[in-house]
Amino acid sequence: MNKMKCVLALLLVCAGLNAETICKKTADGGGMLFVYSDENGNEVARARMELPKIGRGAEDVDSGAVMNMFSTPNFGMHPKLISGSIPDGEVKTFSAAGAMIQSENYLNGKLEGKSCTFGPNGKVFMEANYVDGLMDGRYIMYKEDGSTMMEMNFERGIIQGITMQVPGQDKPFTMSAEQLRESMKHMPEAMKRMKERQNMKGSKVAIIVGALDYKDDNMFRLSFQAKGAEVTVFSDSADEEKNISGLEGAELSDYDIIIFEGSDENITANKELKAKLKQLFTDGKIIAAGNGAEILLSGSGLLKGKKVSKPVNSEVEKKLISDGGSIDKKGVVVSGKLVTYSGTDILSINALSDEIGKIAKVE
Repeated sequence: MNKMKCVLALLLVCAGLNAETICKKTADGGGMLFVYSDENGNEVARARMELPKIGRGAEDVDSGAVMNMFSTPNFGMHPKLISGSIPDGEVKTFSAAGAMIQSENYLNGKLEGKSCTFGPNGKVFMEANYVDGLMDGRYIMYKEDGSTMMEMNFERGIIQGITMQVPGQDKPFTMSAEQLRESMKHMPEAMKRMKERQNMKGSKVAIIVGALDYKDDNMFRLSFQAKGAEVTVFSDSADEEKNISGLEGAELSDYDIIIFEGSDENITANKELKAKLKQLFTDGKIIAAGNGAEILLSGSGLLKGKKVSKPVNSEVEKKLISDGGSIDKKGVVVSGKLVTYSGTDILSINALSDEIGKIAKVE
C-alpha cells in the first residue's frame, strides 16, 4: 500500500495534475502562522506552529522541547492545520520578505517525498525525505560551502543514527540509535546543569546586522539566549515582525557584548559606528565581528597587530591584512575582548557564543 502511495504521488507530479501551492510564513505571537494559497491567490488552508520555550528567553528553557528539537528534523516542529486542507503536490513556502525558504510535497494532507529548506544565499540548507508524513531516509544539513555539516538517518520517523562535523575536529562525531536513546535519558539532567552553568546570565548582548544578512531562523539570538543573555537585534531599519530594532539612536554603551554580523555596507561603511567603536572598546565592552563585518573593526584600527579569524571572503582578508591584522584560522579567534569569527551555521554560532561566554564569565 505504501509503495502504491509513492507511485501515485510520483505520477501525479510528473503528469502535472497538481497545481502549485504557495505558503507565506509570518510571525504570530509565540509562534509562526502559515497561510496556503492556490495559483490564483485564493486561501486554501491555514496552519500555526508554536515555538518551543527555549526560543523565548533564558528563563524558559524546556528540557522536553530541547529533546524534541535535538532528536527530530526541522527541530521537531511542524505547523498544525487550523483550517482548510493542503492540496496534493508541491508547496513552496516564502518568508514575509518574499524569499523562498522551503519546498515540500504533500499527498492526502501529509508530507510525501523530498523536502528542501533554503538558506539566505538561496542554496539548499537542509533536505529530507518523507513517507506518509514520517521522516524516512537521510536528513542532511549543509554548510554554506555545500559540504555536509550533519546527517541523520530515519526509518518511518524513528532516528537510526547521526553523523556531525564538529568545528576544529578532523573526524566527524557519530552516534548510533542506541547511543542516542541512552543520551536522551539523561537530557533533562543535562539541561538542568546547563542552566546552572549559564555564563552570560545578566549580560546584555547587542547583535547588529544589515538587512541583507539577517537570518530568518534566529540562530544567533537563540544561541546567546540559551546561555542566559538578554539579546537585542539591531539593523539599519526596524522590523517589528522579525523583532529587530532600528540602529539609529541605539545606545550601544548600555550593552556588555556587541556583535557585528555580515557584509552589508550599511553596517560596515557606517561612519557613526566606526566613531563609536574605539570608545566602546576603551570602556571594556566585548566586541565581535564576522562574515564581512570585520572590516568595520579593522577600519577603526582595532585589529592592528591582532590575530583574526580567516574570513570567508578573499577581499575581506586582503583588507584585514592591509589594516595590520594577522590572519589565524577559520572559526572563532579571541584577542582579549575582541572576537572575530566566520560561518553562520548553528555549530559556528554556538562556538562563537561559547567563546564569548568564557570571556564574560571571567569578568
